[in-house]
Amino acid sequence: MKAYIIGLESDPDVGNEIVFAKNNKEARKQALGLDLTDTRENYIDVTVRRYSALDNMENSSHRDISLKQWQLGWYFFQDGCPSPPEEHTDEDFYEWYDRVYKK
Repeated sequence: MKAYIIGLESDPDVGNEIVFAKNNKEARKQALGLDLTDTRENYIDVTVRRYSALDNMENSSHRDISLKQWQLGWYFFQDGCPSPPEEHTDEDFYEWYDRVYKK
């Protein structure tokens, strides 16, 4: 399936989420059910953009999708996240991920 990045036009600081869908229409429908879009000003405030870097990962674990996002430069707000991949290994990220998400 295709990956789509979801955000809010009016509030880019709210962050982004990834959804997997066959097309933009299905992705928008999923987006409207996310907590991220609860504060939307209106229907067109929700942004839905293709994000081909994560295509076909719909059956991957949250851990593996998070690693891929980290490799692509996504920022994780939890304390202690390793610096960009140029300075750390995938194993460093997985150690951090397991500490944060396996509590």
